[in-house]
Amino acid sequence: MLLYHHLEPGADGSNGAIISTEEFAAQMAWLKANGFTTITTAQLLAWLEDGEPLPDRPVMVTFDDGYRSNYLHAYPVLQQHGFSGVIFMVTGLAGQKVGRLEYLTWEDMHAMTASGVIEIQAHSHDGHRNIDGQPALVHWSEEEILADWQLLSEALAAAELPPATAYAYPFGAHDQECIDALRKAGVKLGFTVHHGHVTQDHDPLRLNRLVVYPGTDECAFARLVTGRAACE
Repeated sequence: MLLYHHLEPGADGSNGAIISTEEFAAQMAWLKANGFTTITTAQLLAWLEDGEPLPDRPVMVTFDDGYRSNYLHAYPVLQQHGFSGVIFMVTGLAGQKVGRLEYLTWEDMHAMTASGVIEIQAHSHDGHRNIDGQPALVHWSEEEILADWQLLSEALAAAELPPATAYAYPFGAHDQECIDALRKAGVKLGFTVHHGHVTQDHDPLRLNRLVVYPGTDECAFARLVTGRAACE
């Protein structure tokens, strides 16, 4: 499972969370050329829980935070290759601009989900921040986590988007109380930023991902995805 954040044309790599659109396009082209098939959260859950088979060379393309660049730059590339993707959205930031970063509008999300290319899943409603030096999800009580989940669920429902069933922990931060609260809320899949591939014996609420950093050339990307040297 690959993890991206913000995409920007000509990004120089100085910010580890910003991938150039050119790099992203080349990486998706490599996946297509090498026979990879993107999967959905529903397919992943069915594989983890029921052993339902996945396609050959499965990959999930995920984006955290919900930047508008996902709509402007990633979405067309995914469409071009017949791929799907999952955006973990901070619903409280929908349609906002923070500094120079714009977040997806509800209209953007509608267009992408209607196409079947993109799923909108959860990255908290107002939990992508620190409180007293701790990530909100670790600082919050179970009641506060459930209250935030309720706000997120209401925001998606008001926008007439499907309910979320998967959750990417902001900053990757989570603890057992957080997991128990989200399980109680009905969350089926939880995504961390722990490096690694996902195997069938993984806890569905503690799933690894592979962060893609700027400057990842074709050989490095192939090694990241396959776990072995590909250009020696």
